[in-house]
Amino acid sequence: MEPNHGSFSERTHLDVRKLDSGTNGSRESATVRAVKDIAFGSIAGMVAEVFEYPLDLAKVRLQSQVLDTAARFGGPLDCLVQTWRNEGIRGLYRGLPVPIFGAMAETAGLFLTYSQLQSLLLWCSSDTFRQPSLPELGLAAAGSGFLTSFIMSVTVDFLIVWRIKRLIIAPQNSHRACEV
Repeated sequence: MEPNHGSFSERTHLDVRKLDSGTNGSRESATVRAVKDIAFGSIAGMVAEVFEYPLDLAKVRLQSQVLDTAARFGGPLDCLVQTWRNEGIRGLYRGLPVPIFGAMAETAGLFLTYSQLQSLLLWCSSDTFRQPSLPELGLAAAGSGFLTSFIMSVTVDFLIVWRIKRLIIAPQNSHRACEV
């Protein structure tokens, strides 16, 4: 029995043939699969971020304590414990909503591109009614990671440049308005 990966675990080759014989069955199934990938990817991103965020907070606080004259924390665990004692659960998760949206978009993108690349690789092969092989799964995973990281990094870089330009250009324009 072959392992099932991605969206292909829900259907067999018989299901695909049955859908392709319909008027618009395969298109609807691809749409449903894409919606599922986006929904489940978003949920996975949210759950991962909830667990990751306190550790990221500890990392940032430990990195920023270098600027202080005396170390406030003895290590990551001490940082988490002190934050819990002094600020409570809200201290561990302050600022979480913004990273959650980023994690949702990133993980949904990973799920969607992984599934679509699997479909593309199977479409390019001679036997489209089979499970992808391990090398095909690896290629789909690598391609998905590349595409998602490229899209996310370009988006983040664009937002950073836009924000910097806005901070630099806005004061110059307000200064010119005062001269007129």
